[in-house]
Amino acid sequence: MGGILIIECPSSAHEAPLNELNRALVPLLERLPYDRAWILPSVELNTSLRSSTGDLNVTPDITIILTRQSRKRANPQVVYLGECAFSQGEKVLVKKLQLEVDAHPEILLVMMIVITEAHQFHSPKEDSTAWEMFRRQPELACFEDFVDMMQTTDKDSQSLGLVTVGNHSWCRIANVDYYAWVKDGKDKISINKDSQSMAHGVSGPAYAIPKPVTNEQ
Repeated sequence: MGGILIIECPSSAHEAPLNELNRALVPLLERLPYDRAWILPSVELNTSLRSSTGDLNVTPDITIILTRQSRKRANPQVVYLGECAFSQGEKVLVKKLQLEVDAHPEILLVMMIVITEAHQFHSPKEDSTAWEMFRRQPELACFEDFVDMMQTTDKDSQSLGLVTVGNHSWCRIANVDYYAWVKDGKDKISINKDSQSMAHGVSGPAYAIPKPVTNEQ
């Protein structure tokens, strides 16, 4: 009996802010004073987490796990997790974050990253410059070759995430919103934008983005 296997790979836009967080968190943990004989901290990307009851199995984009090392058994504690929304909707991500916190109420910090595009992606139209360019290529271009084809102008330095190849805009990021919730007392974190324990920051505000380039239709 046949079946269908669907595999979704994270996009480069989705991974970019997570990679930056990873690069910032790893040296920070190294500088913290703690007894390395008893505590093992680790920053993990896409590590599967299971609730204590076993009824929930999720894979956050990024986590910090503290493991108490002992001769009897390891006792890992999830103290931080982060998720990024690019291809999935924000409402779905908020629900997922709350489920993860409910499964691990010991979490001290939660971060949600929301990437917003300046305009919705669409494929090149037939007979456009980009369509003709890639139709003539004998093989599918790899990622490195595609990046080498990018067209840049002086105005591009003002834009966050503008990717133009063959006069077609493949990706244009308007802004990246960062939301962070901190555990307050003994209560578990509530993923709510009205919470007093939440902080919000924006990278690349939409008003700093130049007008979209004109795509061939």
